[in-house]
Amino acid sequence: MRMSVVPLIFFDDIAIRRTRTLGEVAGIVRELGAEGIEAYYKYFDDLKPETLDAQRRAANDQGIEFSSFCSGPDFSHPDPEARKREVEGFKRHIDAAAYLGCPVIRMTAGQGHPGVSIDDAVEWVVEGFTECVEYAEGTGVICAYEDHYKYYYWDYPDVSFDPDVFLRIVDRMRGTSMRVNFDSSNPVMAERDPVPILQAVKDLVVNVHLSDRITAGRYEHADVGDGVVDFNAIFAILREIGYDGWIAVEYNGLNGIPGLRKSLAFASGLIHAG
Repeated sequence: MRMSVVPLIFFDDIAIRRTRTLGEVAGIVRELGAEGIEAYYKYFDDLKPETLDAQRRAANDQGIEFSSFCSGPDFSHPDPEARKREVEGFKRHIDAAAYLGCPVIRMTAGQGHPGVSIDDAVEWVVEGFTECVEYAEGTGVICAYEDHYKYYYWDYPDVSFDPDVFLRIVDRMRGTSMRVNFDSSNPVMAERDPVPILQAVKDLVVNVHLSDRITAGRYEHADVGDGVVDFNAIFAILREIGYDGWIAVEYNGLNGIPGLRKSLAFASGLIHAG
């Protein structure tokens, strides 16, 4: 297993205020002991090859690889034309991920739009997933579906925020090349234990977001290891399946860089304990 960072504490600096470059954050990540960083399309001014190449070189110059690419498609939108646009936009993100050398791209189901039944949403999500997964097969990038809470730019939580809906969609996609980006604390937001969910999808996991929560049902991130998630149980499953991919520490708590440093140290201990 290799350690990466989902740089949420730097999100506003990189994506909104533009006060830090991705290369600068990569340098901080390297100093904290990680080998990788997660890319996100909002970190780039555009997705032109020359822009992506400059950002890839900036990270690589710091000794940092891109562990994954973060995207947030809304395949459950009630408007068919909007769903088509989401598919095409996600395909562009797949191409960007391939250019950056990301082995996986994080994929979401879509918002829980008011008035849309779960049955309809599941059908539309599976339709969108299928088209995008097949497209990705020609790029070498793996589409990894996350047990997700709510995308930053959405009005509503993910339609598969309920782990039962998440597992239903996973089961519909079995037999395809879609895999799972397992997040260790998103199920806690639904007041569910993440361990049985990981157990149910363990054969599909290709990327792990390691995060923790202060308490069930609330967003507040804890320093990883200080919250409610049973990481010993999670890593027992990862070792059981011989998982050797990225462990991406996702920290968005109030303790800033010290909190991220502490979270990375905890994650490193878990990785090397086995």
